Amino acid sequence: MQYDQLWVSDIETAIRNGTREKRVDSLRKVTDLFLADAERFSDTQIDVFDNVLCRLIERIETHALAELSRKLAPVPTAPNEIIQQLARSDEIRVAAPVLSQSKRLTSRDLVEIAGTKSQDHLLAITSRANLECSVTDILIERGMDEVLGSLLKNRTAQISREGFSSLVSKANENERLLEQIGRRLGMTMERLRDLLARATEAVREKLLSLMQPDAQQDIERVLSRAADEVVIETAARNDFSAAKKHIQALQAENKLNQQAIAVFLRDKKYEELVVALSVLGKLPVELIDKLMHGERGDGLLIPCKVAGFSWPVVKAILKARPSWKIMSDMQIEKSWHDYLQLSRDTAERINRFWLVREKAGEASAA
Repeated sequence: MQYDQLWVSDIETAIRNGTREKRVDSLRKVTDLFLADAERFSDTQIDVFDNVLCRLIERIETHALAELSRKLAPVPTAPNEIIQQLARSDEIRVAAPVLSQSKRLTSRDLVEIAGTKSQDHLLAITSRANLECSVTDILIERGMDEVLGSLLKNRTAQISREGFSSLVSKANENERLLEQIGRRLGMTMERLRDLLARATEAVREKLLSLMQPDAQQDIERVLSRAADEVVIETAARNDFSAAKKHIQALQAENKLNQQAIAVFLRDKKYEELVVALSVLGKLPVELIDKLMHGERGDGLLIPCKVAGFSWPVVKAILKARPSWKIMSDMQIEKSWHDYLQLSRDTAERINRFWLVREKAGEASAA
């Protein structure tokens, strides 16, 4: 470290009883000396600079602190304590440079600062590269529209599932924010599906309308393919003749509805359940039987959506499948997401496709 004794004496004098001008001048000298060889200093030497700088800034004007912040922000080895103080300054001119750039600030530091400081401080943090979910969660929780918009533009920022759900909730009728969310979600179909499932019907429709056409088609293909794979599995052999008569009688009395489905589920009337779902879901009994015996429950979402069943009824139907096909809580949650996302129009299109294929198969067999 190159300096002379007179210069060191000047700094000590400035720290003890120098004028503001003298302290600012000393601050610049120490900063420039550090920047000249920053990458070569040892940790011990950096601590020396840290101590001197922290003492010098005690009674320094904002413009000088802002200048110091701009100089130290891009330096990976900048003295840590001085960076911490600058980052927590209430003056955004002082805090912004280090909040947006300094690698000395950890995610824990950023969460603490974001939890207590102003919207301007949050806005500065949103421009950092590679923000972790712990940081973006607090930014989303406390941030107003400008902060949220800036965060969505940061493609390197990680955003959790809960964070995306909160974003949609806060965006509400803000079309600009919803559009930014839609663009961001185009990166991951899985996350898009999860988000759409958590959104209200109005917000979900708005988000889908903002998606690129190919993204909308991808969503439908995912659901259709998943259900399609189930249909081709072999179903158990059941006699549905008595159940068909029972369902016809209920239909004639206009009593074939969700309440009837609930009774069949409660009484474990499998054949009646299948036939009723066939009638309300507008698919052949044999096809519903195949879906009930499928490896996964995805396919059953289609006739349930056509019938207009509520999720509690759908969930009960999924759980009423043969015991060796019991679904885990995670699978049930995924099905809930898919069901909320699935539109009735899409379900009816898949229904028509299945019916055409069934007829083609019968003709081929004949």
